[in-house]
Amino acid sequence: MFKVLIVDDEVFIISLIQNLVDWESYGMKVVGTADNGITALQEVDRLKPDIVIVDVRMPGYDGITFMQKVREIDMRIKFIVISGHKKFEYAKSAMKYNVEDYLIKPISKEELESILSKLRQKLEEEQHSENQRRAMSMELGEHHRQLQNRFAEDFFKKQIPEESLNEEEINRTYFTSFAPDGYYGMILKPDSRHRLDAGFVHKLLGRIWEQFYQTMEPAGREIVFRQQNDSIHAVANVGNLQESDFLEELQKAFGSVSEILKKFEEIQFTIGIGSRAACLAESIRSLEEAAMCIQARMTLGTQRIIHFSEIREDQGAVHVVLTDTVREKWKEAIRSLQADTIKLQLLNIFSSAENYKYQDSRIFTKTASALHRMFFDYIVQIDLYRDSYEAFRKELLETACWACTPRMLSDALAEQMGRYVREYASEDGQETNPAIRIAKKYISENYQSNITMASMAEIVNLSPVYFSILFKREVGTNFLDYLTQYRLEVSKNLLKQVKYNINEVASLSGFQDSKYFSKLFKKTFGITPTDYRKRNAG
Repeated sequence: MFKVLIVDDEVFIISLIQNLVDWESYGMKVVGTADNGITALQEVDRLKPDIVIVDVRMPGYDGITFMQKVREIDMRIKFIVISGHKKFEYAKSAMKYNVEDYLIKPISKEELESILSKLRQKLEEEQHSENQRRAMSMELGEHHRQLQNRFAEDFFKKQIPEESLNEEEINRTYFTSFAPDGYYGMILKPDSRHRLDAGFVHKLLGRIWEQFYQTMEPAGREIVFRQQNDSIHAVANVGNLQESDFLEELQKAFGSVSEILKKFEEIQFTIGIGSRAACLAESIRSLEEAAMCIQARMTLGTQRIIHFSEIREDQGAVHVVLTDTVREKWKEAIRSLQADTIKLQLLNIFSSAENYKYQDSRIFTKTASALHRMFFDYIVQIDLYRDSYEAFRKELLETACWACTPRMLSDALAEQMGRYVREYASEDGQETNPAIRIAKKYISENYQSNITMASMAEIVNLSPVYFSILFKREVGTNFLDYLTQYRLEVSKNLLKQVKYNINEVASLSGFQDSKYFSKLFKKTFGITPTDYRKRNAG
C-alpha cells in the first residue's frame, strides 16, 4: 500500500478527500492528516508517506514553504497541490518541487481519480525500478564481499605471490580500497588457563573482531582479516596516519575488547603488532613480526599490546640452554619412552631457559621447537609416527594454542609426547619393555639394512650386553636368530613372486650372500629356495 498524507486547514476539505474515492482500489491508504504546515512536517517525518496532498494556503507554513522543507529531507515524496486559485505564480512556485498535479477547488471525484490512477502507475514503475536496483546492488555487493573474502583467504594462506600484491591491481581485482604506505600486521589472541570449547571460541573470536572493527573502522581504515582456530590475523592499511595516532586508536580498540572479556575471568587478551610496512607486499613481514610478539607474551606478559620494537632476539641463547649435555639427557629421556621422565626433563630445561628470557623474548618457544623436533625425529625412527613434521607440529599447536606461560607450554609438550608414549606402551601387551618393541618395529621396517647387535642397542639406548640378555628373556630367542628368521620369512613371500630371481630374493630379504642364503634356507626349511618356488609360485 502507498501511504497518503492529507494537509489542509479546512477540516471538511480533509474529510471530503478522505471519503471521495476508494483508496484501496488504487493500492493506497490515508495514514494521516494535518491542518497546518508545521504539524504536517512532523507527520511527514513520522509517517514517511509516499504521497502528500497539500493546500497552498495554510497557517504555520504555507504549502510552498512546506514542500520546500520536505524536499530538504525527502526527494521521493509525490505532491498533489490543492488551490482555490488558478494564478500562474502559485503553479510556477510549486513546479520547483516536482508537483505531480493540481486539484482546483471545488474538488471533483473524477479529477482526483484521474490523478490517482496516473500516480499509482508512476509509483509502481518507480517501485519496480527501485526493487531491481536494490537487487542488483545487493547482488553486486555480495559479489564484492565474496571477492574480498577470497582475497583475505588467499592473502593469509600466502597463495598470492608477493610480486602480485600491488595495491592498484588488488583493488581492481578484489574491489578493496588499499592505499600505498602505512600497513601494520596484527594478531588478536585470547588466552585461557583451560582449554576452551571450539564452538565457544569461534563465537568469542567473532565477538572480539566485531567490537575491535567497530572501534577501528570509523577512522576509515581498510582492514583485511582472517579468523584462525585460536586467534585473528589482520592487516590494517592506515595510509599516512602517524604511528603514534594509530597506536592510540589501537589502544582504544584494545580497551573496548577487554571490556567484553571482563565477564570471563580466566580469559586474557593480547594484541601483537608488527612494525610499519610501506606496502601491501611488505605487510606479510609485519604480520610475521606480530606472530613473534604473540610468542613473546610468555616473557613480556599478556593482557596488553606488544609491539615488535619490544622484542629482544639472541640467536645464541637457545644453544646456551640446549648444550650438548642437555641435548644428550633429552635424547635419553625420549628413548626411555617414559612419560614421567620426559615431563621432568622438560621442566628442568624450561627452568634453565628462564634465566635467558631477558636476552631473547622468544626463548621458550624456540626451546620448545628444538625439543619437539628431536622427539619427532626419534618416533619416526622407531616407526611410531609416519606423517610429516608439519602435521606433527599442527598437533602440538592444537594442544598448546592456549599456552601463555612457560609452564603451560611445557605441559602441552608433555601432553602431546605422552600420548605417543602411552600408545607405544599399550601395543603388544605381552612385551612390557619398550626397548623390545622398538627393536622389533625397527627390524620390520629396516630388515634389508645392515643391522647389528651394537647398532640396535644404540637405537634403544641400552648397552649391547644388556640388550642381548633382555631380548632373549622377552622374546625367547636371541636377537640375531630373530633377525635371521624374520628375513627368511620375508624371503618365502618373495619366492612366490616369479619376477625375482634367487639372487634378488636374497638381497631384498637382507642377505648379502645368495649362496649363504640358499644354504641357510634349506637348513631351516628342509628345501632349497628353487624347490620352494616350484611348489608355491602362484
